[in-house]
Formats: sequence, C-alpha cells, structure tokens
Amino acid sequence: MLKSISKTYPHLNVITIAKNINFFKGKKFALAIGIKAAKNEMLILTDADCIPKSNQWISEIQKHFSEKTQIVLGYSGFERKNGLLNKIIRYIPS
Repeated sequence: MLKSISKTYPHLNVITIAKNINFFKGKKFALAIGIKAAKNEMLILTDADCIPKSNQWISEIQKHFSEKTQIVLGYSGFERKNGLLNKIIRYIPS
C-alpha cells in the first residue's frame, strides 16, 4: 500500500526491514530506523493516538523552529474516558 501511495507522494520514503535484522521490538526501533533514513535536518514526530487540533498542526510546529532552536515540543492531553488505566494516565498530583 505504501509503495502505491509513494507514486502520488514522491517525498514518501518507504523503508523495508528484513526479518532477520529486526531483533529489536517496538516503537524505539521504528523511530531509530526512521531517523537514520531521514533526508532532512528537521523531524516532526507524533504518536498514533494523538489527534491534531487543526489541519495546520505541522505548520504551527514548524513556525517555532529557528537556527538557534534545537527542539520544539508540543502538548497533547489525554482524552477523558472510563476506566482505571485512563484515570492513571491522566493523573496529575496536586
């Protein structure tokens, strides 16, 4: 699917990892591979469970970069849902 989409979006770089070298698991490995494969100096990362506040969120983050800026952080609060895990995740001690 990604290779098909990359025909429409030439800047999309699809990385294929052979099973025999994927001895690490999880998100950190995927991030490390993506960062090493990056072709530009600036990277914008997000999580799959983050919901952008607008369709301009990338522009909003990008505006805060300058030659002196090394990192820009954004905030995404957790949605209030039922359940103990959600309460723990959202817990802020007073």
